[in-house]
Amino acid sequence: MNILIKQKHYLSTIAKLILCSLAIMLSPNSLAKVYKWIDENGKTHYSDKPFDDKSQVVEMKREPTNTEISEAKKRANAFIHHQNKVREIAEEDADQKKIVDAKKEKDTAELVHNCNAAKTEIRMLGRGFRSYTEDKMGKRHYLSDQEKEDKIAALQKQVQRNCNDL
Repeated sequence: MNILIKQKHYLSTIAKLILCSLAIMLSPNSLAKVYKWIDENGKTHYSDKPFDDKSQVVEMKREPTNTEISEAKKRANAFIHHQNKVREIAEEDADQKKIVDAKKEKDTAELVHNCNAAKTEIRMLGRGFRSYTEDKMGKRHYLSDQEKEDKIAALQKQVQRNCNDL
């Protein structure tokens, strides 16, 4: 009876070893190589055994690990964050440029207006009519010929200084 128990145990151990070996050999993640070759008709073939010396081993792609997926997500998120920052900076630069351009345009328009006003005033003063200025109370002060000439000279300097680049 003792021998019978030992034989059952021995058979049970052998059966377990055979089952494990079969499971490993039949597993999809086994270490079997896949070979690829092209026949004389140009048709591509795949097999677990090499056909000839020209057969090439095909690298099998594996599923990425959770760690690799996590790292890829981190890199993608970092890249997206960087791209968002670059976009924000570009938008801020564009907004700043719009502000600068608008101010420049406003300043140019004001300069053109002031130049045209100075040229008009020079023409009016040079016509020989009696000219005057008004104070804050609205009282007129008539300009003498010397005051007119001085005002014309000052306006001409203003025109030379500010209107030549327009």
